[in-house]
Amino acid sequence: MRDYRTRTAQKVHDHKTGRKCEDPKCKGDLEDSIINFGENLPEREITLGFSESEKSDLVLCLGSSLRVTPAANTVSYTHLTLPTIYSVQISVVAVSLKKK
Repeated sequence: MRDYRTRTAQKVHDHKTGRKCEDPKCKGDLEDSIINFGENLPEREITLGFSESEKSDLVLCLGSSLRVTPAANTVSYTHLTLPTIYSVQISVVAVSLKKK
């Protein structure tokens, strides 16, 4: 269990977590990898996603509704006429943890 908050930024588009890299040679600011609405996906990752989709026999979707483009469009790039799509959604409504 983490004993720190993963995100302390006050603004939605500020990705700094408030923590520093633990490598003594670095000590740089750590940033989250969340893509918020209104932000573009990194070009390298989306290009790679479409490229890999073209080679896929199966689409395994974890934690996404596949409703937001352009990532949702990767499914249509599979080489199959009717690709097999598995979508897994797990929702946690509330968790209460108490230290003993």
